Amino acid sequence: MSYQIKQEDVLMLHQAIMKIKIKAEILDMNFKTIDKLDGELIDDSFSITAESDIRRTANLTILAKDDLYILGSKTKIWINKYIKLSVGFYNIRQKEYVYYPAGIYIIATSSYKYNNSACVLTLSIVDMMGLATGLIGSQLKGLENEILVGTNIRDAEISIITKELGLNKFRIDDIGKTVPYDLKFPTGTNPYTVLKELIDLYSGWEMFFDEDTFVIQKIPTLESDEVIIDAETMKQLVIDENNSEELNIDLTKIKNISDIWGQSLDTDYYTEICTSSETTYNLSIDGVTELKKYDRYGFKPDTTNGLNQQIKINSLASYPIIDDKGNSIKDGIIQSGKPVVVEYRDKSFLFLGRTQIHGITKLYCNPLTPEQIMQDKINENCENIHYIFNSLSPFGVDLIGEKRQVLSDDEYANIYSEELAIMRSDYENWKSTRLNSDITITIKTIPWLDVNKKIEWYSPSLKTTEQYIIKNISGSFSSGIQTIQMVRFYPDYPFVVKN
Repeated sequence: MSYQIKQEDVLMLHQAIMKIKIKAEILDMNFKTIDKLDGELIDDSFSITAESDIRRTANLTILAKDDLYILGSKTKIWINKYIKLSVGFYNIRQKEYVYYPAGIYIIATSSYKYNNSACVLTLSIVDMMGLATGLIGSQLKGLENEILVGTNIRDAEISIITKELGLNKFRIDDIGKTVPYDLKFPTGTNPYTVLKELIDLYSGWEMFFDEDTFVIQKIPTLESDEVIIDAETMKQLVIDENNSEELNIDLTKIKNISDIWGQSLDTDYYTEICTSSETTYNLSIDGVTELKKYDRYGFKPDTTNGLNQQIKINSLASYPIIDDKGNSIKDGIIQSGKPVVVEYRDKSFLFLGRTQIHGITKLYCNPLTPEQIMQDKINENCENIHYIFNSLSPFGVDLIGEKRQVLSDDEYANIYSEELAIMRSDYENWKSTRLNSDITITIKTIPWLDVNKKIEWYSPSLKTTEQYIIKNISGSFSSGIQTIQMVRFYPDYPFVVKN
């Protein structure tokens, strides 16, 4: 949750006596409290995971006081109601409960068990992403839906959230990009599928609900974030000091070469008639009398490009060849005799790459010579290679040999330019060139704890104190016990050399 942690919240963790309450409120469609789940809480469980777009789930078992809590259109619990959970932590000094937000949910399933005059109600609830997935929400109307090339991605995301989900609270970071090609969705598609395809156009983005707010943002690396709990405080919260952690190390996930295969590019026009004059490719293409935005042109260059390279088609004006950031492409990107594809934008040609999009990132401990790089590109049959040289890494190709991961299809098939292929291979390499160790610990409940937060932990197994990122939390609020699964924090690798 977006709760701002205060010093008083951390101090309460040091209390000898821990008393916890759960408050469950019933909200209407406008998120206003209209009632509360009144009754004795018999049992509960919850989970929070950073790996799922449905980030929070919970189960509540309540001894209901009357039949108004039976699911129905005329009772307190129905499909048009939300459940808001809060966790109360008793502050000994203030002599009162301090309540922390624990999510807003939709009801997925409910069951009832009668015993004499009592009614035991069990609710299975999920956070509001269930509205988008179609679990409770609606599918898109119409036989086919389309998002046209050139549409601002953020605008498209907001349109789905407001018009299809009917929500007006969102926090959408602007990627500053447009949809690179027409996106078509068949009948029966749910809003989640559309949103997922939009955020997967570029690597490293996530979406989730923060209570009633839809969030789309870059996946945080937490590099500049401070730890929210230090190792000493964490040690005091451990349930069993003699059995305080479970350590898992997965060497199979270590990969120092990330090999990305993207789109096989279609073209609207293709020619092998290319004659260069200074820094201009002069292309002869039958039938082209004007340049139309987003039309793709394939050609076989007669020379390797230099700085400020341009393209001139027939007798039309010449325009610069640019990269995805709008800058002129570097010299040597386009190789003589190797067909490439460009896309016309506003008075420029966006360089997409070779007809088959391919990008590779490799990690080395020590720099390669220019001759080694040249030979490696010949061996790989790929010019689009990014070499990362990091002397601090224990996972370089020159140290442990080649550990390659080849990624294609699914979301990788959406990659439409060589530059995007390198961005994605950099991201995949950053994730996989680290010790894939995770630690699971069982501690006393921290009511404001959330995933993608950084804490400090002394590992009895590794005999070191390191920073960790919380990836999963599960447990029972009423029991006062939760289990945390966390992974070692690594800062960004410095991308020292890029070819």
